[in-house]
Amino acid sequence: MTTKKRDMADFPHFDAKTIASPIPQDTLGDRLAFLGMAGSGKTYNAGVCVERLLLDNRRCVIIDPLGVWWGLRLRPNGKDASQFDVPIFGGDHGDLVLTENAGQLIGETVAGMQESCILDLSGIGTKAGERRFMLPFLTALYGGVDSPVYLICDESDMYAPQQLLDKEGEAAKLLGMMETIVRRGRVRGFIPWLITQRPAVLSKNILSQADGIVSFKLTGSQDRDAIGAWIEGQAYKQQGKAILASLPSLQRGEAVIWIPARGILKTESFPEKLTFDSSRTPKWGEKLRAKSLKPLDLGKLKERLATIEAETKANDPKLLKAEIVRLRRELAAKSVRAPDPAQKPAAKPQPKPMEKNVKESEAKALREENATMRHRVAQLEAAHQTSSAGPPSSEPATISAIDMGAIYAYVKHRATNDPELLAVIMRRPEIQVAVTRHTIHTDDSKLVGMLAILISEGFFDSGATGNAAYDELKRRGKSVAKPSVYRVADQLAEKGFLTKEASGYRAVADMKVNILDAA
Repeated sequence: MTTKKRDMADFPHFDAKTIASPIPQDTLGDRLAFLGMAGSGKTYNAGVCVERLLLDNRRCVIIDPLGVWWGLRLRPNGKDASQFDVPIFGGDHGDLVLTENAGQLIGETVAGMQESCILDLSGIGTKAGERRFMLPFLTALYGGVDSPVYLICDESDMYAPQQLLDKEGEAAKLLGMMETIVRRGRVRGFIPWLITQRPAVLSKNILSQADGIVSFKLTGSQDRDAIGAWIEGQAYKQQGKAILASLPSLQRGEAVIWIPARGILKTESFPEKLTFDSSRTPKWGEKLRAKSLKPLDLGKLKERLATIEAETKANDPKLLKAEIVRLRRELAAKSVRAPDPAQKPAAKPQPKPMEKNVKESEAKALREENATMRHRVAQLEAAHQTSSAGPPSSEPATISAIDMGAIYAYVKHRATNDPELLAVIMRRPEIQVAVTRHTIHTDDSKLVGMLAILISEGFFDSGATGNAAYDELKRRGKSVAKPSVYRVADQLAEKGFLTKEASGYRAVADMKVNILDAA
């Protein structure tokens, strides 16, 4: 696939050398943070800057969790194609479907591309699924990039949060990868741009690395305080007070631009985009997503993605367990039995519709295989007991480790190729599932602790919305933000303390919340 040369003649209302922009061309290579509340124009005007990068043939990788960047492919009228043949991976307008299992493949592919691209993660469906995609994607991208690339990360606080409930899981690893790219990625060619409507929940370690901020309207005191911390880190405390005071009154599309190393400190408005505004709020009855794009030819990559998805499903333990349960039910319905030679032959009953006659030679083979499996199980149990009891004895070990993946693969293979054998084997073994409970230690000064108290009091037993939880906390005199209530409730749902249903959030019956009085 090739990318067309960007020709400014296609945009007659702009001159290539004198594009009106509050950010000078030579500062676009800095690490920038675009900040602003919802509707302030941060994504739109970050898009204005990205258009300038594309016109200058600079490579951009756009992380789009909301599915709002596809408008780069259309002119402002939303009908005609623009000059930007930017491949879109995923989402309603994607050139191919993106799944949470394709992170490494897409990362390796993007690292080797000369073209810019958009990764639309809105179709993955869950935040956990997005993280499962992003970690291997960024890891592969970081390992494969050897030339300049802009990493435009919209809603960057989703992948680099200030607070983590699970400090040892995938979210922590993803945060570490983001820090690596922002702090050390320049030597590999990375130029990160961060976009967020909540500076307060974006990792301070990452925000502090920004060379400059482009701040649109912000009314929340916590978000302005986060910018204040960045300003103090730049040793411009006095100027910062006036800037922070001006943020709540900025108009849509107006921003404070501060790049200290360049001597830039000003408040200006941005020009209109050259492409379709797909990030704006739809008018009543309008469907922005209904716009259609001419698909690009990514046939070979589609085939590789399909292969990755098939292999992932084939090796997924959950799917293998489900397959075993299905086979159990099927075999129980067929009631397959091998004849016992020790019993005297009885009168032959008429075979039932679902039964299958088994020959003596087949029955003998089944019994031999069953004996082999019992011997194998005994070996595994002996090896497990030896490893649990302490140092090994002088007897040579039969098995050095228990490979559960190999056992699942073996069971599935035998179930597929010889169901009669599985019927004999599966009368004795049973599946035991060990459940690891997550323990979160907190207190009632933190929002997660406040919601935990509501869980323990039965507030969520019959289901309650995030709105209702916010109102209850306000009634109790707690100072909380409504979006934060939803965010923390979502995190508790991911941990299994709550479930998300049509009626809101519902407490999980067997999850324990212990309330301890402070000493």
